[in-house]
Amino acid sequence: MNKPEKSIFAHFDERKQAVRVESLKNEHTKLDQQQEVSVEFINSLTDADMPDISTLNEESDYSMFMSSKVSEILKKKALRKLFLSPSINILDGLNDYDENYTTFELLGDIIPHELKQQIEREKKKAKEEILKEEQKENQKLDIDEAQLTNNEDELPILTTNNDNKHK
Repeated sequence: MNKPEKSIFAHFDERKQAVRVESLKNEHTKLDQQQEVSVEFINSLTDADMPDISTLNEESDYSMFMSSKVSEILKKKALRKLFLSPSINILDGLNDYDENYTTFELLGDIIPHELKQQIEREKKKAKEEILKEEQKENQKLDIDEAQLTNNEDELPILTTNNDNKHK
């Protein structure tokens, strides 16, 4: 059998795909090289290479402050400046966390209803456990008494023969 011949369109489509794949490989290679250079450059930066924190704004590049050779204090200052900028410091509309929860109003002598219920349940459980233990002890005592009375009934009565001694 003969192989079916490819149409001219399929042939051109394959050539286009090959060109696309090759151009994508080239782009990835260039991007990888640029990233390696930029990572090496950023990692070589120190505190002396950093711009003044007061000159930074929303459009500034803060990535250079993440260099391993930059001091932690300077990193924190840069991040504080970044996160306090109006473009990033946006409230989400869920005002649940807007209030200051570090201050807490003491309950004082007020005991919440659920806590009262829990205390009552615990008392009830403790009483039930005590009653169960008492019932078990009473049952044991009753069994012991019953065994004693049964043993007394089964014991033979011993009589002494004083008459035999005198003979």
